Amino acid sequence: MVPSDQIAVIIESPLPTLKIEPTRVRQVFQNLIDNAVKAIDKPEGEIRINANREENRWVFSVCDNGIGIAAENFERIFQIFQTLKPRDEIETARIGLTIVKRIIALYKGDIWLESLPGHGTTFYFSLSV
Repeated sequence: MVPSDQIAVIIESPLPTLKIEPTRVRQVFQNLIDNAVKAIDKPEGEIRINANREENRWVFSVCDNGIGIAAENFERIFQIFQTLKPRDEIETARIGLTIVKRIIALYKGDIWLESLPGHGTTFYFSLSV
């Protein structure tokens, strides 16, 4: 894992003001950024955050240049207590992405990801305007 002082977090587009509970949106971003930090295995880590308006919703992305996730594990990572690393190798309660998915569903949004092992992961989520 890369030391956190070698990870750049770049907000590439202005983030909107949302009319949702601040604690919940904070949990979403904290969990996605925390996962990105844990996944970075490069000497210089990078996490990019974007927001784009699409009709009646905002689509956000949190992209890292970490280890990536194999497509067959995309659904599994959202299940409670699931991790892709052995439990003795990772320090986590394994509930972060489950919380993210539930919060986004509460606001009638969606979450999905694109990833390529060895090349990083981008999590996308949408929230209605």
